[in-house]
Amino acid sequence: MISELTLGRKIELMRRRRGLSRQALAALVGYSAEWLRQVEKDQRRPDKLSALLRVADVLRVDDVASFLGVTTATPTAGPDPRTASAAIRKALFGMTGPGDGGTEQATVTDQLRTAWSDWRDARWRYSVLQHRLPWLLTAASALAGPATGRDAVAQHRAVAEVHRLAAAFLSQVNDLPLALLTAERAVASAAQTGDPAVHAACEGGLAAVLLRLGRIQESADLCRTAAGRLGTDTPSGPRSAVATWGAVHLTAATVSAAAGEQLTAYELLDRARAAAARLPSEDTVPGCSCGDFGRAAVDVQGICLEVILGHTRRALRTAARVDLAEAEFRSTRSRYYLTLARAHARQRDAAAATFALLRTERVSPEEVVFNSEARDLIQLVLRQDDATVRHEMWRLAERARLV
Repeated sequence: MISELTLGRKIELMRRRRGLSRQALAALVGYSAEWLRQVEKDQRRPDKLSALLRVADVLRVDDVASFLGVTTATPTAGPDPRTASAAIRKALFGMTGPGDGGTEQATVTDQLRTAWSDWRDARWRYSVLQHRLPWLLTAASALAGPATGRDAVAQHRAVAEVHRLAAAFLSQVNDLPLALLTAERAVASAAQTGDPAVHAACEGGLAAVLLRLGRIQESADLCRTAAGRLGTDTPSGPRSAVATWGAVHLTAATVSAAAGEQLTAYELLDRARAAAARLPSEDTVPGCSCGDFGRAAVDVQGICLEVILGHTRRALRTAARVDLAEAEFRSTRSRYYLTLARAHARQRDAAAATFALLRTERVSPEEVVFNSEARDLIQLVLRQDDATVRHEMWRLAERARLV
């Protein structure tokens, strides 16, 4: 689920924001510095509400209910990351009606095409998908009934792609159990199509979710299976097959990097890059683990691999040689800036990391609200507590609804 600041972490960050030492704050609320240290490290929970209220008063907290983690009936402005997957969950488990617009396969396919386009390039892509996916999942459930011949293949393909898109969204907002369920459903439907490219694309999506869950070996095995469906060499067939083959190898490169297999990761990245070079544009296979597959996506993931492998300086040198600020899709650009933010944060360059996070927000304002990686990075840079960007980071954390 969406990562949230713990109460202890909130207290620590707000104390630093006010320029108070741990000893000073503890004295002001009438407790020891050791008590406050344990609270900030989430090693103990304050046993008295009055103590928390004194802490909130000293730290000049405006929204005390939110600070304490209390849900109120008063709605808050803007999207709520805590409910990102609520409606999707209801649709997945058949708790919503069919809605309007019909569930004919052609209608679902058209809506699905629009949803993929929104996911890769809409400015408010999370809110848009949060609205579209429940209907698509409900319609896909209705489509999963009996059919024969070409109609059956088209229906299975639509169902597979709807669930693959849902898995991509849910993985991004860090609802990994639900992402795993939808990715597995995508693979099951794709297996019924008889189309190796669709099957491999859905297996690649499942492999990406398994990687997020830390199941590295399973992810690597699935990547090999998916790639094998399209042959050991770059396919010479349709663009979709070439892009899928390259995207699976890109996911496999990330898996190898996570496993510390540096040479294998570089080899797989080179294979993905060779596939991308054969494509005229990025607009081929949407929703890969790194975004849309193409030259820019491979360049971004190449920088990301260096960060995963711990080569942050090399990652930044590579980024300095590659101009991705004008990449075709917002999803690719936001991924690029988040990767830069991660590299700078690893170097403890809070100012540069802040700049990259602000660029991420400029490209896709909701990225800092919904994307779990962006939210984790904001927390990391806040903890570095660089006075030169403290004000900017706190404003960003407020917009991200972290504090």
